Amino acid sequence: MCSTNVAEEQNESQMSENKPAVELLRETLFQHSEYWLLSLLFNQLLQDFLFFSFSSSIYDNHLSRLSNLIKYSLFFFNTLFWIASIALIVIGCWALTTKELEGTKMISSAWDFVFDATIIFIIVGLIAFFLASAGCIGALRENVTYLKCFWMFLLAIVSTLLILSIVGFAMWPHFLHLAKEKLSVKLIQRYFDDPDLQDIIDFMQKKFKCCGLSDKGFHDWSKNMYFNCTPSNADPRRCGVPYSCCLPQTRVIDGFLENYYCGFGIQHLTVSNYIMHMCVHACNDEVVPFQHPEAALKIYTGGCVDEVLSAIRENIITFCSISLGISLIPLLNICLAVTLIAYIEEDSMTWYDGRSAMSMYPLDVTEGYFIR
Repeated sequence: MCSTNVAEEQNESQMSENKPAVELLRETLFQHSEYWLLSLLFNQLLQDFLFFSFSSSIYDNHLSRLSNLIKYSLFFFNTLFWIASIALIVIGCWALTTKELEGTKMISSAWDFVFDATIIFIIVGLIAFFLASAGCIGALRENVTYLKCFWMFLLAIVSTLLILSIVGFAMWPHFLHLAKEKLSVKLIQRYFDDPDLQDIIDFMQKKFKCCGLSDKGFHDWSKNMYFNCTPSNADPRRCGVPYSCCLPQTRVIDGFLENYYCGFGIQHLTVSNYIMHMCVHACNDEVVPFQHPEAALKIYTGGCVDEVLSAIRENIITFCSISLGISLIPLLNICLAVTLIAYIEEDSMTWYDGRSAMSMYPLDVTEGYFIR
């Protein structure tokens, strides 16, 4: 009999040792049913305490499961884009303010917005700022709403650019004709009106060794009111071209001084001496005809659109590699954001499952115990 009692006591002690600490605490606190109101209060406090403790452990588990590489890579990339977007906005605002103060800012049509680099900088900077902000906040705070807005808008931008690229390739002859005939006129006419546009055209003509934009070459500059050859034009630049059209030996004096008058009178000289000459090509000693021999001795005569396309064809591998690398950046950000959202939603479900698990032991106020 004594051995039986000893065995029962040992079993009870083992069962009590095997009981969870939470249940032992419940039995200790709620063993008297007459204090049911106090027991109910303690039950609620205990559930809240256990809930926050349990949710904290889930959060730690969440951090261990969630790839920190994905989270902080997304945050790092968007931080860089955020800084770059602020730089674009600051540069654009500074340039726009400078134009306003100098009185060179003229908005008369929609083309003025298209060709104004300062406005393009500001618009691109604002779009990048909001996207990068959503990406940074969403990644750092693990906010699903911000992350979804981030990758959806980014996907919309990438899709739009892809569609425009496909349309551009499909309608390439039309857009090429538009660039040569319509776009060139606007750019040539606005050359002296916008200092930023003037710098871009000068850089392009020097870099690609061209003059003008269309197939007419340097004769495009006759469409500018200061360079046209009409008798009514009394400007000293009449029948001229910008200095950036000049060959280095005629544009640069003493090795470093720019000769801004090297292009004066070039159109008039060529028109009055339009004779077919022959010259020797410097590369392969082939005899090549020149339509404008006198102009070719002083300036570049070909249009810039053809020269730019020729440069792209010669460096097509480099151009495609750079384009592919740039396009992979937004795609990588989209993949990181979608993966991070999947991790967050998966762990959120685990968190809610843990919260609902706390209601598995309701209190029986008639007995003062939790019912399992």
